[in-house]
Amino acid sequence: MATYGLRASEITSLTLDDINWKSGLIQIPRQKIGSQLILPLTRATGEVLIRYLKKGRPATPYRELFLRIRAPSGPLKPTCIHDILESRIRLSGLDIRWNGTHCLRHSFAVHLLRQGSSLKAIGGILGHRDVESTCVYLRLAVDDLREVALPVPEERLTDIPKDIKLKDYNLPKKDKKATACLQITSSYSLRSFLAEDIRGYIQLKRSLGRAYRMETKTVYSFDALLAEDYPRRTELTPEMFSHWCSRLFHLSPTVRRRRMQVIRNFCLYRARSYPETFIPDPLTFPKAQQPITPYIFSKSEITRLITAAGSLHPYERLPLRAHTLRLALLLLSTTGLRRGELLGLKLGDFNSNERTLLIQNTKFHKSRIVPLSSSVAEEVYTYLSLRCKGRLPMDTASPLILNSCSSRAYTGVGLGDNFSTLCRVLKIFTREGRTPRIHDFRHTFAVRVLQRWYQKGEDVQVKLPLLSTYMGHVSIVSTYYYLQFIEEISLQASTRFYENFGKQLRKIHKEG
Repeated sequence: MATYGLRASEITSLTLDDINWKSGLIQIPRQKIGSQLILPLTRATGEVLIRYLKKGRPATPYRELFLRIRAPSGPLKPTCIHDILESRIRLSGLDIRWNGTHCLRHSFAVHLLRQGSSLKAIGGILGHRDVESTCVYLRLAVDDLREVALPVPEERLTDIPKDIKLKDYNLPKKDKKATACLQITSSYSLRSFLAEDIRGYIQLKRSLGRAYRMETKTVYSFDALLAEDYPRRTELTPEMFSHWCSRLFHLSPTVRRRRMQVIRNFCLYRARSYPETFIPDPLTFPKAQQPITPYIFSKSEITRLITAAGSLHPYERLPLRAHTLRLALLLLSTTGLRRGELLGLKLGDFNSNERTLLIQNTKFHKSRIVPLSSSVAEEVYTYLSLRCKGRLPMDTASPLILNSCSSRAYTGVGLGDNFSTLCRVLKIFTREGRTPRIHDFRHTFAVRVLQRWYQKGEDVQVKLPLLSTYMGHVSIVSTYYYLQFIEEISLQASTRFYENFGKQLRKIHKEG
């Protein structure tokens, strides 16, 4: 199991006929998918098997390789492998947390990755058809992930304005009439004729394990409109739905489509009890747009943003505003955290000894440990010492990105507004003339890590699982979405290809 990463069921199903001593091969019957896997029989494994066959295996007519020693004699069961390994761990005296026999399979995959094996090669040995199956086994330790973290930008800039007052750069407020919409709070109570149906629908969704928070607000806004504008109606009509949709025009087509789909799903649920109920036609919804092209920040732009955040004008109610925003942008750019992950961090999530952040219950209810570079960890130490001197909250449950005026964490809107204003101050805009998104830091992080590996001459395919685990992805396929092929990476990839295959191509061209 340690040499080939086999499952317990594959071990117990091995027979004497599966070992080809002349060819030096071992045939693994994979019962899980009903096929055979042929692997080379290593010398060390062959010697152990020979010793076992001569001295350890009982003389019986059974063809199974591993048999019970105690009577009645017969083939081992997979549960026996579990008991054998558990007893050996206990007798070894090693402090190993017992997680079953599959831990050997996971360890085998991780060791291959550390030795430089590609993801495809590891998947081939494990007998996987899909790369996503292999990624499940690559749960790497903190020390493996530490090389992914980026350091603090070292470039020093002198063209950054001093004592920046963001209020001088804020855009004029939008007309409230143009973006009028119903404000729904957590204390909202259902009041329309659909109240009971909505309550049952939300309860059903949550009973299936969904949080259903944003969707609940959408359904509540629909209920509020019906209660205010159609208090005496008892049946849903296309007019009501169109009226509600008219209040969404200040949103992007993608967001409008998503919210309209929420109401349609509710109508489908209601149609089970009331077959004649109105169901919106999805063909009338806004068309699905292409994903937004991410903005990849240059190293200079990241440095300018971090420096400008540290140059913000101090306020009496916001004494550490500059230091807080500087740390926020620094963590976003050097770790690739999502905005929600950053704002959800508590002081207790920072491990000063290990220089790590604990990201808890984020997207898909997953948690992970994110190691920091030594220079970024020093920035966190400096920020915490300033908080201590300013007598701001320092208990472990306090937010790391603290809005000092309220002793609460920055909201997503608040952080986004400050970031957008900083971009306007520094004149950082996308091709469409808009300010970049905070999520573009995550794309930039992935690209910069990839670029650094190219510069170091690393095998990128071997290193990508590290990036995938660091960013909190289940599969490397999710990480590919963030890897934009920018000009610098294109040049480095072309250069590497030419260095490896340039001579062969010239030779083929001359012979042709």
